[in-house]
Amino acid sequence: PISSLARNDPEVVARVASTPDVKLYFKQVMNQIDIVAILPFYLELMVAQASIPGLSVFRVVRLVRVFRMFKVSRSSVTLFVNTMAKSSKALYMLIFFTAIATIICSSLVYYAERGTYNTELEMWMRPYLYFCDVFVDANTGPATKSTATYTLESGLSEPCVWIDPATYATSYPSVNYPSEAMFSCPYTYKRSDDCSTTYEQSPFDSIPSTFWWCLVTMTTVGYGDMYPTQALGKALAGCVMILGIIVIALPITVIGSNFALTFKRMVLEDEAAKQAAAEENEENSDDGSDDDLDGTVDEDGVYRSLDGLEGDEGIGLGEGDGDVDASFRNDVTFDDASFSEEATTMPART
Repeated sequence: PISSLARNDPEVVARVASTPDVKLYFKQVMNQIDIVAILPFYLELMVAQASIPGLSVFRVVRLVRVFRMFKVSRSSVTLFVNTMAKSSKALYMLIFFTAIATIICSSLVYYAERGTYNTELEMWMRPYLYFCDVFVDANTGPATKSTATYTLESGLSEPCVWIDPATYATSYPSVNYPSEAMFSCPYTYKRSDDCSTTYEQSPFDSIPSTFWWCLVTMTTVGYGDMYPTQALGKALAGCVMILGIIVIALPITVIGSNFALTFKRMVLEDEAAKQAAAEENEENSDDGSDDDLDGTVDEDGVYRSLDGLEGDEGIGLGEGDGDVDASFRNDVTFDDASFSEEATTMPART
């Protein structure tokens, strides 16, 4: 009902009721957004008793009211659109260079970071950590080292692992257990040839999947969900970062310059419009007409108009050198409430 609509959305109702042309009102996109935004609420009211599945989805439509902010900042939207229109060539260049750089860099990083293919797991595996033997002497830690109580921190996510003391006699005969011990600790590099390598699934398992990492790196965002771990991959990543700055910075400077020019032009147009309006108001106030709201007549304006009429058009209103006769001025009476003219002694035209 209309009363319920007025209570919930008085703004829309007031604008619809006061618009001089209802058809033109509904043809405007922003007004259509307002109507679409409030319709789901009333649809739910009308079918509240009916069990219609999926009706709650209409509530999402109310989010279109967010677009009403364009009505408030219409000049900003116009500025943005004009800037993008003038920067179309720079945008094309940006997209083209970024696409070419993404394809080339993603291909190089893919081959550097994919690792080796595991046929059993059917996935690419790259080296993760290198576990190397670490000797702990008698001066480090407790005098008696026990596998149940003594641990050695590695500083990485993977801890150091005890090497079974039962193997010391054959593998490490020089170790004096329990005062001395042997650990297997993780390293990000291969400390010696005796280190064992552990592997992880490579996130760079294809060139298209590497596109994401390349775009994130070139735009200097760096989410960290994918990153190279190998020496060659890190070197290529550094080149991608520098290349991204160069490729993106060049077109962005053009867009920035166009934005500054467009903004300056908009400011100048606004100033010119304000100046023109001020000059028009000044001309209207000097034409001798009663433009004031209180009904006061501009006497000097009337005299200037009559003098100009006589001098420019050659119409003689009386004797003299082109000015309105003094007797006529004396016989013209100005009043704030009314304008009356008494010309009883009008001189004859010559």
